[in-house]
Amino acid sequence: MNATNFRQRITQAANAHADALARKDAATTDNVPAESSRAQPVPLHVRLRQAREEAGLTQGQAAEKFGCAVSGIHQIENGTIRLLPRRLEDLLSIYGVRVELVPVEDVAP
Repeated sequence: MNATNFRQRITQAANAHADALARKDAATTDNVPAESSRAQPVPLHVRLRQAREEAGLTQGQAAEKFGCAVSGIHQIENGTIRLLPRRLEDLLSIYGVRVELVPVEDVAP
């Protein structure tokens, strides 16, 4: 598996996680349909921030668990730096996000 395919799969898993959160939020809000959250794709770095917040971690706590400076988490969440696939998988694990890899041909465009 090359890095591009891995990134696509991670993004799809993160999107699925964020969609589940959006559906949960929409279920508690009468005037916001669940589908409205899919109008625009959300960048991975934004999804990572959402996953950290959903995990109940501060940037400092995430940095400590991840083994980097707080500024590293800040840069990841702002899209300033990108993670190698293995490190991205480690960060998602810290946030409690399970990534399921599926062949690209099994994923709808």
